[in-house]
Amino acid sequence: MRRWVSGLWSALTLGGTTLALAALPAGPGAAQSSQWDTDFGPLVLTVRDGDRVTGLYPDYTGRVEATLDRAQRSIAGVWRQPNARMRCEQAYEGSHYWGLVTWSLPDETSLRGQWSYCDNPPGSAGVWNGTFVRGTPPLSTGMGAAPPSAPPSAQSGAPRPDAAETARFLWGQSVDPSRLTVRRDDVTCDGEPDLSLVYLDLDHPEGPFLAVAVREPGAALEEIPVTYLDFDTGGYASLCGSARMVDVSVVGDLEPETVRDLTGFNAPPLCRIGIRLDDGMCDAIWLFGNLGPGFLADLVVGRN
Repeated sequence: MRRWVSGLWSALTLGGTTLALAALPAGPGAAQSSQWDTDFGPLVLTVRDGDRVTGLYPDYTGRVEATLDRAQRSIAGVWRQPNARMRCEQAYEGSHYWGLVTWSLPDETSLRGQWSYCDNPPGSAGVWNGTFVRGTPPLSTGMGAAPPSAPPSAQSGAPRPDAAETARFLWGQSVDPSRLTVRRDDVTCDGEPDLSLVYLDLDHPEGPFLAVAVREPGAALEEIPVTYLDFDTGGYASLCGSARMVDVSVVGDLEPETVRDLTGFNAPPLCRIGIRLDDGMCDAIWLFGNLGPGFLADLVVGRN
């Protein structure tokens, strides 16, 4: 079972990522997330732009793209993974392993879901239920009055993100600069240099972890996607050996076939520029930006 972000739900308690459940007011353009304990392991649902829902369930390297219907108290959409028990004849977003999912929200603490393979009716493959853990439940999102993020067309010329400010927000005031690698490269395929931070987090109670964060120019702190990688657990994206810094490089203009071979997903929507992490012991780990209509949605893990 793939545990490449065993620190994902722990990161939520720090209030530091796009998946972080930051206790901040949010307007229609902001993202607010909730964590759930489900039949398929941890699930993080993020509501963006009012009713657009994206989800991550790391045990299966899976993703959800759905719509929130507030009147019907429901979420309906598509799940997809790099692999599954049934292969669909028609690909969806570059993957032949996908299906439909619907969740009802009877209250703020429960998900009552049904799912299917491919375009079969939801429920034909089973149920997908969940219990609320923390964060902002989907029906409670969008209640604040903070201004929405600027649209992509307004991002050009935005101030260069500050590395120290970003690191302190993500990992606390006591962040150790000697365990932090800072790069400024375009990793979102928009021609603008992004701030990439790789931090060896030795202080987390469930760690240690190697955390990778990307902040685009103009992106708010609570919109930063972060991926947490563990050490020597044998998982799909686990680093080898004891906790230590790794070599960090950025490799650009990869062929779409290469990105698909590494991650199981197409480019686009993934950017063809990857962050490469090499621990000198196991195969390198790659991180690719999952491009959305606004800011970077999340980072997708690959391995060669």
